[in-house]
Amino acid sequence: FLSENGDGDSLKPGEEAVVSGLPAFREHFVEAMDDDFNTADAIAVLFELVREANTATAPERKPSKKLAAQILRMFDELEGVLGLLYGDDAADQSLEAEVTALIEARQAARKEKNWAEADRIRDKLKEMGIILEDTPQGVKWKKA
Repeated sequence: FLSENGDGDSLKPGEEAVVSGLPAFREHFVEAMDDDFNTADAIAVLFELVREANTATAPERKPSKKLAAQILRMFDELEGVLGLLYGDDAADQSLEAEVTALIEARQAARKEKNWAEADRIRDKLKEMGIILEDTPQGVKWKKA
């Protein structure tokens, strides 16, 4: 993967424009899904994103790891809504189970007002690349 083997860890000149254009794909995707779950248009957005990704990460451009990672993150986010690519990867399932258990332990520590333990668990999750968001509906998490 380019996100691991790309040329450098920071964005190169010209790559900023690609990254700044990524949210537009999300907007078009959301518009399609808000239009009575127009999955055909939503899938078309995924194809447009892939076309843009192929152009931006062509070998002769020597793309950076950061560019590849950000494009992949956007693709995974949008594709995940439709569930087109199911990964039965045991590591992903194991990570989700571990994160869920840690979040539950953190919630229990918070309920007991054990702030040191709650902070320790949050820090451990952060080290794992997990970002927590405390909302009125409960704790939400995502990979960083």
